[in-house]
Amino acid sequence: MTVDVDNLTATVSPSTRGGQEFAPFLGQHGLVFPSGHCSTVGLGGYLLQGGQGGCTRAGPRFFGIVTRFHLRVYRMPVAFTHTTYAFPIDCFDELIHWAHDALPTLDSSVVLGRLRLD
Repeated sequence: MTVDVDNLTATVSPSTRGGQEFAPFLGQHGLVFPSGHCSTVGLGGYLLQGGQGGCTRAGPRFFGIVTRFHLRVYRMPVAFTHTTYAFPIDCFDELIHWAHDALPTLDSSVVLGRLRLD
């Protein structure tokens, strides 16, 4: 991993784990990079949308070999905001229809979180 604090860029290999390796490395420099929900996933899986998660809207169907990512990083914000809502399973049909209709109207910075059926 390398970082250029002045130009807000970093380079990493695809196997670098976002939350366990890259985030702490950037944090030492007062920087952040938006990554996936699972801290153990390599950045290659997240950046090339190899999995499915709350940040995914469509996969790029990328075929190729990636050996290094050149990324734009960001200065650490003053605060992060996170909100969680929980609904009874009886509301599933109504909520899934709402989410389906709402998704195309949301700004791309909004993440509809994962659904847990515990």
